[in-house]
Amino acid sequence: MQNNLKTSNMIQDIEKEMLLIKLREATMANPKFQAWMKKMNVSCSYESRESKINAYDLQRQYEVILYSKLNFNK
Repeated sequence: MQNNLKTSNMIQDIEKEMLLIKLREATMANPKFQAWMKKMNVSCSYESRESKINAYDLQRQYEVILYSKLNFNK
């Protein structure tokens, strides 16, 4: 039951993040917003989190491989 709850919470978190991404994209595509950013001289720098997420996943995979080779029962 606890695993189902964790999975459900993870799915809800992912859905919320996807909604935020869609809203951000819609806002950034709005010509009025773009004009406001230009008028206010606001930087539109954006950093993709994908590389950070991939790095985190790779680190977790490495740790699993590393620790799976250790035998703590000896």
